[in-house]
Amino acid sequence: MKHKVALFFLAVACFLPVGWRLMYQGLTEPIGLFSDVGFGCALLLISLFSPHWVRVPLLVLWVVAQAAARELILTMQRLPNWQDLQYLVDPAFLVNSTAGLNLSSPVLIILFVFSALVACCLPTLRPQRTWLLRGGILCGVLLLIHGLLSSRFDNQSVVARYNPMHWFMLDTLNSVLDRQAMPDDLSLPKGLNEL
Repeated sequence: MKHKVALFFLAVACFLPVGWRLMYQGLTEPIGLFSDVGFGCALLLISLFSPHWVRVPLLVLWVVAQAAARELILTMQRLPNWQDLQYLVDPAFLVNSTAGLNLSSPVLIILFVFSALVACCLPTLRPQRTWLLRGGILCGVLLLIHGLLSSRFDNQSVVARYNPMHWFMLDTLNSVLDRQAMPDDLSLPKGLNEL
């Protein structure tokens, strides 16, 4: 019985962004739903097939990232990017941001924290290895469909098309790849590079 309860709350923690998007946006953001479901499936698979010591920090990171992104969306109308990590080491920013602890979506945050806490405290049974393959294929298909639709309908906002964690990972990867693609010395004529 404990295993079923843990699995239920683990699924709630993984797929809460899907339910939240459906509740507030309906089916008006189908591309974002593919991102939410794809990343929810990936998180569920990783959590089920990894040891408990991996699941706990993974769920904590997921809950904190989703909650922080929800606050950023409602205050700044954008998703977090990798440059926002600098604010996590700025004490003045942290004090000002957490002053009063006024959450824009307290119900969402409470659901996230409670479901993740229960999922972290109770053990789950590992499914058979065939579920890992099936789930991996499902995640791949969902994220492939998302990628195709997102590039085709790029006139929609990023918030409508991406799960916050999905966007953060893509932004970070793109930033790293763009930095590696840039040459060390700019390709200026020789006379402009020398004084």
